[in-house]
Amino acid sequence: DNNGCLRGVIWAERLTEDQIATGWCVDTLVIRVDRGGRFVMPTLEHIQGDLRIYGDGARQIRLPAVKRVEGDVLIESESRDPNYPDIANILDLTGLRIVDKGIFLTGGKVTSMNLQNLEDVGTDIVIDGVRGLDSVRFPSLLYVGAELQLTDTTLTSVAAPSLQSISQIVSTDNPLLDECDLHTIADSAMSEVNGTIDQSCL
Repeated sequence: DNNGCLRGVIWAERLTEDQIATGWCVDTLVIRVDRGGRFVMPTLEHIQGDLRIYGDGARQIRLPAVKRVEGDVLIESESRDPNYPDIANILDLTGLRIVDKGIFLTGGKVTSMNLQNLEDVGTDIVIDGVRGLDSVRFPSLLYVGAELQLTDTTLTSVAAPSLQSISQIVSTDNPLLDECDLHTIADSAMSEVNGTIDQSCL
């Protein structure tokens, strides 16, 4: 449009090199990257709808300048392979600060995920059935409108040292997770922890 925003559902593989190099705003962005592939959009700052990432062994997905997603962030493996193929070796959303709806990371493996500047999530953060991530840190996260849900992961630790508000934290079937981390987060945000959890930290 006249403001330079790409309208409609935008499929990453259909973008021109010029759009990838200079685009700063899209309605909804769908990224599908095959095994060993990469997608980098260095100037994109604003997504007015959803960010949907579907991967099966991508080498790198980088959107370092995105500051706000007004819809959901959905990141998932398309494969149901029991060996848990990587969604991405590197998933870089370094600049992301605000997600108006939720963040959903489901299935497959993510070896590295950078959300170091995330401050505000409107509804849930869901990490479900993900392998490969040892720890998740949200150093700048202040507000989660609903829940942090962790289900069937290989996480050993979770940290959100700046969190001020969350409805609750739900942990289910995370055998390696130090759930004292969750109680630390919940205490600082005056919330509670539920699910199949170790109560020894109480």
